Amino acid sequence: MEGEVVLIRPLSITLLSGLALLLAIAGTAVLLLIRVPDTRSIPVTISTRGDHRISFTVPQRLAAGLAVGDHVSIFAPSSSVEPRKRDITILEVRISAAATGGFGSSSDALITAAVPESEPPFSGVRATADVPAGSRSLFHWLLHREGE
Repeated sequence: MEGEVVLIRPLSITLLSGLALLLAIAGTAVLLLIRVPDTRSIPVTISTRGDHRISFTVPQRLAAGLAVGDHVSIFAPSSSVEPRKRDITILEVRISAAATGGFGSSSDALITAAVPESEPPFSGVRATADVPAGSRSLFHWLLHREGE
């Protein structure tokens, strides 16, 4: 018999439905369980503390996630058109406004950081700091990205 058609037994609808359900569950688990680091860009005014140290204030809710030794990026104005990125290292985090003589508002925390010696001083400058703000699920990150 020439030209005979051989049919392959199709997969059952139960098997295909089960596979689709497993893929949906796995995809949902990935979106909810994978954590994405979160940062907040906040405006800061930088004060020089001497010996390549600077200080600035951040909201207490963001300062709670900062620790000595953490790295923060500061985008400060430079002679070029684009702000210059400077990486600094946190030296001290003071959360209590009463203990520091009442800087800023009661909801601010004073951050003291080290600037690399190769960097020129930049006191009194309005800048933007990218401060770590914990993490959130990939699903939340996809739905609520900043700036969109």
